[in-house]
Amino acid sequence: MPRSPAVLEAELQTINLEFIAQLEADLEPEDLRRLFTVFFVSDVERLTAAMRAAAQAGDGGAWRRAAHALAGAAGAVGADRLEDAVRSAMRSHEASGAIDAPNIKLLEALASDAVNSLTTILARAIRRA
Repeated sequence: MPRSPAVLEAELQTINLEFIAQLEADLEPEDLRRLFTVFFVSDVERLTAAMRAAAQAGDGGAWRRAAHALAGAAGAVGADRLEDAVRSAMRSHEASGAIDAPNIKLLEALASDAVNSLTTILARAIRRA
């Protein structure tokens, strides 16, 4: 079912559109597609799974490494809301040493939102090319 314009607009707020515009100006559509789908989407899936597994195992070091990588991946594609949330979770973990399970679920939801938003943005960019 197609998403309404209001839903699409809310999704796009998870992404830094100025940053995306710069990527669109700098990259060919195929390179942009590769950045979003091959690198970001696969990284998100792998890193959120690693964070979940580390949290379940109580492995703070593995969680921190996966979180750091996820924040970097999010920053590389302008997924600012996800990057900010991951960095906030990292600061919380550094302060308390605890891995907060609800934070993992929130980060997974924000990662999913970022993937959906970037998929929408990518489709628009390819249509414009």
